[in-house]
Amino acid sequence: MSYDFATLKVCSHYIADEQVTLDLETSQYIIIPRKLSNERIKINIDGYEIPASGLHSYAEFTFSKPEPYRIVSGVSDTIQIKILNGAVQSIKLNPGSMLSAKSVADDLSTKIKGLTFTVKNKRVVFSSPTRFKGTYFTFIDPRWTDKALASPTTTNILACYSNLGITPGRCGIGLEVYPSWDLTVNEFDPLEQVVLKFSKPIYNTNPVVTLSYTTLATFCPRCQGSRLEYDYSIVKNTYETVKNSDLLVQEADKFMFTILGSHWKWPWLGSNLLNRIGSKANPDGLAASGLVGIEINQAFATYQNIKSQQATRYLFQNVSDSEFPVKISNMSVGSPDNDPTTVLANFTISSRSRTVVPITRLVSAPDPFQVTSDPSGVIQQAGKGFTLRG
Repeated sequence: MSYDFATLKVCSHYIADEQVTLDLETSQYIIIPRKLSNERIKINIDGYEIPASGLHSYAEFTFSKPEPYRIVSGVSDTIQIKILNGAVQSIKLNPGSMLSAKSVADDLSTKIKGLTFTVKNKRVVFSSPTRFKGTYFTFIDPRWTDKALASPTTTNILACYSNLGITPGRCGIGLEVYPSWDLTVNEFDPLEQVVLKFSKPIYNTNPVVTLSYTTLATFCPRCQGSRLEYDYSIVKNTYETVKNSDLLVQEADKFMFTILGSHWKWPWLGSNLLNRIGSKANPDGLAASGLVGIEINQAFATYQNIKSQQATRYLFQNVSDSEFPVKISNMSVGSPDNDPTTVLANFTISSRSRTVVPITRLVSAPDPFQVTSDPSGVIQQAGKGFTLRG
């Protein structure tokens, strides 16, 4: 059977990575471009996602001395470290006279839990496993409790620190990179526009700021208020496809709603249906709704002809009975008395498999506000299964 990529889907109204700017006066405010449907919002600055609590660095410390390292058993093989509010840990390192930074890092990773160890520029790097605000770990200075250096352990620790390049008492501290933020109402805007406010100014010069959020249908640039959009969908790492009756419906939509002559390769694909909306009655007295009915029938005839050519000339495409259009019937087209720019069309398409597919299409002038506000109640009349175009 033949297939096509699925394009019709219900719009999520999700706006991804829309570029915005900070206010120039305080560098603390970002105006949300559209109304929010909820408070779930994602902000990125210069490629970093900023949580509402703010973004902090990893708590890190790097040995000041590069490899090789000399560790002498019982003389310079002990370090003391405290992680968060835990107990002080005394760590004995494996001895050696020409130890590489990697071997020391591997040794530490087996003896200290709650930290990660890497090598950079031939030096060992201690790091917190996650971003953190405040002191995450501390290298204990034994002189805090042994001012006279009376204990052999004190001299051992200090010698080990010296050989590795650790300053006694040094801490690994996570710093604030970007401040916390919150959503609030713009007090200077009479329409009470929602803004994102940082607790502190952003001092970056010309930062690249993007927002991802969900808006309301009326303000959605993806579906223009129709609540439906036409775009590819990815399912399990591949494009979603349609076959059989679903393919029939999608192809019928293509022939009805593509403007005739607009396709770059196939100028015969489409109809003048959308051009009929809001047009004047023709000399024969047909209203716009009557002209829409004529265009739907003509589009179906063209579609049926092309499908017949596909089935007879391209046998390898294997056109199934469920996707082959046989006839269009039960056509009902009308407009509300007070809104001639909106046309509601109901009809059925029968396939070669004798499956009858009911179709309801609401065709309107390109005015999302008028359509979504639905002054004439025509959307409610169409029911849940309609597709709006125009």
